[in-house]
Amino acid sequence: MRKRQHRGIALLAAACMCLMSVPVLPGDLPGAAIVASAETSGDFEYSVLEDGSVEISKYNGADKIVEIPAEIDGKPVTSIGYRAFYGCAALASVTIPEGVTDIGYSAFHGCAALASVTIPESVTSIGDHAFYNCAALASVTIPDSVTSIGDHAFYGTPWLQARREENPLVVVNGILIDGMTCSGDVRIPEGVTGIGSGAFFGCEALASVTIPESVTSIGKLAFSGCAALESVTIPESVTRIGDSAFSGCTALASVTIPGSVTSIGNRAFSGCTALESVTIPESVTRIGDYAFLRCAALASVTIPDSVTSIGDGTFSACGALESVTIPEGVTSIGYSAFYDCTSLTSVTIPESVTSIGWNAFYGCTSLASVTIPESVTSIGELAFYGCTALASVTILNPECEIYDNAQTVSSGLGNDRNAVFAGKICGYDGSTAQAYAKEYGYTFVSLGEAPAAG
Repeated sequence: MRKRQHRGIALLAAACMCLMSVPVLPGDLPGAAIVASAETSGDFEYSVLEDGSVEISKYNGADKIVEIPAEIDGKPVTSIGYRAFYGCAALASVTIPEGVTDIGYSAFHGCAALASVTIPESVTSIGDHAFYNCAALASVTIPDSVTSIGDHAFYGTPWLQARREENPLVVVNGILIDGMTCSGDVRIPEGVTGIGSGAFFGCEALASVTIPESVTSIGKLAFSGCAALESVTIPESVTRIGDSAFSGCTALASVTIPGSVTSIGNRAFSGCTALESVTIPESVTRIGDYAFLRCAALASVTIPDSVTSIGDGTFSACGALESVTIPEGVTSIGYSAFYDCTSLTSVTIPESVTSIGWNAFYGCTSLASVTIPESVTSIGELAFYGCTALASVTILNPECEIYDNAQTVSSGLGNDRNAVFAGKICGYDGSTAQAYAKEYGYTFVSLGEAPAAG
């Protein structure tokens, strides 16, 4: 009999409307795990990290000249944490001690009087917005040890403006950190190893970009909002495409992802409304959540056997997508994965899939039939909600947990049961599918007695 898990998901179900609102991802805040609550030493609040070192979490003073201590209570200071000096308007000079390895997210954001900063050789990472809108910051010394610079780390500083005037492609230690003033066809020089987070963010005059073989990673938000970008060549050297890397590139009609790429980040191509086709290579094992969200022209997609999961909202609102074959090896289809794919007429679900997330096929108004293999043990709430052309759903696992939202399903969106799903449910006698059909008034077509286990 059906397992009574009945408050909140359905074979005939679907999604949160908030899915359609896609915020820009700020990224994970860098830093080691904190294992103690904040303590105070003079004007500094600090926390002890897992390795026993100290992170400065807040400066409470108003001095113009500040020297960050190398140690507090005998513990080395290794990190300047999230917004530690945020908005310290009086701060004109700061000494960062040797031993600090990380300058965190927005650490000195908005320090309007800060005129110069020397970053010690121990630092390897400068976080997103670290010196954002430091309006007097004209001198910055960045050592060779720095291998990661976050998005907009120096945005709004005279230092960055001066570098842009020298060359619109600002490169630091092999990382292209800024190209926001570029226009037309851009060729990134050989020797650049990474395109930094937000490097071309909102660069609406960028028409095309050629990336050299020396580049291995494309950072998050790297080309986000480049509305005129029509073509991009991604070389075989690239292994990672970051979160939201090409989100909102509304003129990008096609993209070839090379066989070297192993990961496509969350929202990587979301809102690329002109993107018509994409081939994902066998090297990719993970397609991030909402990776192709609102790619309205996407009619064809090839998902390789190497992919093991289809994330939340991956192809949501891809209104031109007509068919999709989910390869063997995929074990889960995420929340709202194909939400509102109104042209989707057929989908093949392989035996490897064990779960179908809630709202997975919500609003797929052209979907005619679906067979859910025996391997699937759970079908999420509103998974097929609004599939008004769906003539039949065949569920081959007699004990599959079918979640539902009893209030939504029974009311049928204004007592219109067909708003949920128009057809019949096929399953074995005594199955959860039969119990579901009986409770909600669907025609049940028996497949006979369930085969013996094993």
